[in-house]
Amino acid sequence: MYDGCECLMPRCLLFLIAIPSLLAAQESPKVREAPAPTTPMRVRITCSVQQAYVGPAQQWFNSGLDSLSDEQIRDLETVLSIDPEDICARGYLIAHGLDRVLRRMEYVLWMIENHPDWDGFALNLSLPRYANDQVAYDKIRTAWLQQARPDQKSGTVLHHAAVFFGWREPDYAEALLKRAINLEPEVEFHVQGLGILYGSAQFNSRNPSFAARTKSILLSSADPLIVAGALNEIGTLRGGDFVKSLSARLSEMAGNRNAEDILMDLRYRSARYIRSQCKPVPLLRRCVDR
Repeated sequence: MYDGCECLMPRCLLFLIAIPSLLAAQESPKVREAPAPTTPMRVRITCSVQQAYVGPAQQWFNSGLDSLSDEQIRDLETVLSIDPEDICARGYLIAHGLDRVLRRMEYVLWMIENHPDWDGFALNLSLPRYANDQVAYDKIRTAWLQQARPDQKSGTVLHHAAVFFGWREPDYAEALLKRAINLEPEVEFHVQGLGILYGSAQFNSRNPSFAARTKSILLSSADPLIVAGALNEIGTLRGGDFVKSLSARLSEMAGNRNAEDILMDLRYRSARYIRSQCKPVPLLRRCVDR
């Protein structure tokens, strides 16, 4: 059985960019336990913030289905044989070909080495189709370790590496996200990613000590971006005192609005900020809810 999920941490990443416009009255919060200085104000959707958004484009989301036809796969691989730098063709093969693309691992490793900032990596599309394939996992892990070395200056690349490491090595993923925040404090997506990591830890049995520590962080966090990221990852319908406490915190930070209404509104409004230069490829199955 597949150990994890193709889109593990960013279950609803599309919604997150719109948070600041609902929280304009809030003080600039701090990222808990991060060595970084106070996180700067993130209260308006300006052109610069939109440009700094590094989340995934809509067409890379996949429900886990092989949604390209054999003919489409052949056509896209022909494109790559002519132009290896065609990121759109490679992205579709990685995101939607899955098991029927025999060279998928090769395409993933090439993309990590040459374009680690590809937005599809925010959906953990570098994770092997079956995460218990240790040989494949180790190859991809080595590739991301190379990209996450101390001299890496791109917060986006560190964020993408953190998404990969989040399931098996969440402490390292947390360190990578904090490095991303230090490098690019104006990119709120990194702070939201930290919340997503903390939220996903609450139903990941691999590291109970990390789950316990981050649960405490979330309950005391004054950062609405972290709380919203975690709450959206966990789901407001799970119930329990923990989720109720997070919902209450987010509601209070957003002027006492209902937390689920806030998240639904943010998901809807954020779609306008998702941009991609790739021409859409018709899929056999709908993998994205529109």
